[in-house]
Amino acid sequence: MMPHSPSVPVRTAARKPSSKDQLLWFVLLSCIALVGLGFLPLAFLGTPFLKPIHIFAAALLLLSPTMLPGSPEGTGIVRMVAFAFFTQLAVLLVSLAWSPLVATGALSLMISFSNCVIALAFCLMASRLSLTRLADLLAYGAFAGAVAFHLSLFVGHALSGQNAISVLIEAATSGDLRNFKALYFVGGMKGLGVEGVSSFFSSIAPKATNSFGSAFVTTAIAAVHVVAADRALTRYRSVKRDWAVWLALINAVFVIMIAFSDRVQIYGALLIIAHLSYFGFMHGNWKLGAWLTFGGLWVSLSAIMYIAVSASAQGTFEEYAYRIMNNPRFTDLDRVLVRLGELGMLGGGMGIPLSFSDTSYLYPHNLFLFNYLSAGMIGLLASFIWFGVLCLLAVKAFALMINQQMPRAVRRLALGAFSGVIYVITLTQLVSQGDLDLADWLGLAIALSVLAKAQSIHNRMGAQSLSRPSPVR
Repeated sequence: MMPHSPSVPVRTAARKPSSKDQLLWFVLLSCIALVGLGFLPLAFLGTPFLKPIHIFAAALLLLSPTMLPGSPEGTGIVRMVAFAFFTQLAVLLVSLAWSPLVATGALSLMISFSNCVIALAFCLMASRLSLTRLADLLAYGAFAGAVAFHLSLFVGHALSGQNAISVLIEAATSGDLRNFKALYFVGGMKGLGVEGVSSFFSSIAPKATNSFGSAFVTTAIAAVHVVAADRALTRYRSVKRDWAVWLALINAVFVIMIAFSDRVQIYGALLIIAHLSYFGFMHGNWKLGAWLTFGGLWVSLSAIMYIAVSASAQGTFEEYAYRIMNNPRFTDLDRVLVRLGELGMLGGGMGIPLSFSDTSYLYPHNLFLFNYLSAGMIGLLASFIWFGVLCLLAVKAFALMINQQMPRAVRRLALGAFSGVIYVITLTQLVSQGDLDLADWLGLAIALSVLAKAQSIHNRMGAQSLSRPSPVR
């Protein structure tokens, strides 16, 4: 902790957390740390569908009866999300009545329901924490997640007789970012004996890395802003916590490189735009805004040069553009729409696939198309309700973020929450299947808990200002 000057408010000693609060904090930390290991099934326990995080997720649910309710703001957010998502699940559940694949559809709904419950319990319990404890949770959780991720891959390479450091050096000197994923990530999974997962990432879906964004990038971004908010509000600073955040951020950048995915890169671009807007313009720092604009233009021109070089390497720009746009989500959209039209107003029932023999994916990569495929027009209506709630939460965070009257701590928290919710809207709902796996749900839960904390501080400060007597004129 840094020494205090007379002009700086002194941080009062916080109440020592009870053993129950410490247990809750440890369970929440473990969930964040293990969510990135979703590629490691617990096959040695005879449960190939369970992941390491499910152990602590079960502990989280067991603690729920003694820990609930959360803060009023967290409870309100959870109620909104629960209403919208469970409405969607109820509609999809009804569509099982005319589905030819009842077992498949029911299993998918059960997984979605359990993931949602785990995430909402996480949000409620995290909203109970003080700002400093929440900052510690996200900072050390993001760092622990990075350590667990790389440690598992190091072990995988060691089991296959390779040195992970040598593999990283080889991938870095090859000049091809895709080698980070092929040599380091997929190679480590093969060493761990996860052949099914490694073949999925290497052949079937080489860019299926949405969970990377939720598990590492969203968590690290949230940690940055919550730690900054804690420093602005309480003047508390921890060197260990700062190092944990920096290392988590470095890992987030490295994960984006490993992913080599257009979706995760789009998320990174959205984060850059949001932060440029906040620090350069919304925050009122015009000189910094000019420098950031210059930096943004420089990066954009560099990207254009990179595209030009890549196009020349492909032979012609048209060939390069064809390789970029030759994505089945775009090229097969007309076939998907024809398939949806054949199913009628009620859809084909939950669990029914597209049944395209020449494609590797089974469902439309879009929330609205997926729900229409399953439940027709009522599924589409449920999609609008769920998507509308997500957009409303993003608007709430954005309104706090750009409000010049808000304290710095509230605005930093809102920026962290906005980044996480935008990820869910743009990537998992619009360009993915529309379904959220546990990593995506936990990323959303972290963003919502940060938004709840921003609203809580805002409401508390507003109540304090109203309770002060007005000056006598």
